[in-house]
Amino acid sequence: MKPVKIRFRRMKGKLGLAHLERWEITLHPDQSETSLLGTAIHEVLHLEQWDLSEEAILRMEKSIVDVLLRLGFRLTEKVGE
Repeated sequence: MKPVKIRFRRMKGKLGLAHLERWEITLHPDQSETSLLGTAIHEVLHLEQWDLSEEAILRMEKSIVDVLLRLGFRLTEKVGE
């Protein structure tokens, strides 16, 4: 398994991007904890399942975030600064 590179950058009108050719995601740093978690999962899903519709990606993102939050997962430090 190749680890996904993570970059933080302020972007107008976007919370995240997936760069398949670089196996990298870019995340906007000014997000709530839950939003950042969802955006990171969303962009990784785009890398792993590039052929799925946006609707399918959103559905999986919401389910995964819900389960992780109910299990108690939280950020332990501020990221992206």
